[in-house]
Amino acid sequence: MKNILLALISLSLISVLNAHATPFSVSLDTEISGATPTSAPIVVTFDDTLTDTVRITIDASALTADEAITALYLNYTGNLNGIAWSGISFDAATTITWGGQYKADGDGYFDILFSWGMPGFDAGDIFVFGASASGITADYFNAMSVSGGGNGTWTVAAHVQSIGAGEDSGWMAGNPSPIPEPTTMLLFGTGIAGLAAVGRGKK
Repeated sequence: MKNILLALISLSLISVLNAHATPFSVSLDTEISGATPTSAPIVVTFDDTLTDTVRITIDASALTADEAITALYLNYTGNLNGIAWSGISFDAATTITWGGQYKADGDGYFDILFSWGMPGFDAGDIFVFGASASGITADYFNAMSVSGGGNGTWTVAAHVQSIGAGEDSGWMAGNPSPIPEPTTMLLFGTGIAGLAAVGRGKK
């Protein structure tokens, strides 16, 4: 009986570890060209909780004064032409283009470009977009830019204007940090506790 229980717990752990991609966020905290915003980093989150849809949240709430995002660069490993884009909470002036090699100053060629004209994606805004496609997960966006011979390769980059006194602009970039899903962590913890209980029962 204990062997059966141990096998079931092990299978549950394997299924958790092989579940769909864990959502992740990217803090754009590295200046790759120009000036650095005086505020905390822009944060971009990729969440695939919904089947066949990735919610992309762009959080500029930490920008200050007249600082604004005028361009955001992403990478993608799937079929770009298969994505259906939807605006969940965003500015109607948003333009999304894909399929080219979009250059972020400082370094990096990216697959997808979000762009806003001035005054741009203003300080304090939080925009949410949906990217839908069969089988799409957050991992499709967890890819590095193609090096342009400058300051490294990146998962996400942004162009920020009106920095400081309003005369400067800069390019910020970052790489991901995982966001543990509550359900996944609960299942994982339950499995570990079960293994511990089985181990104590054998003594």
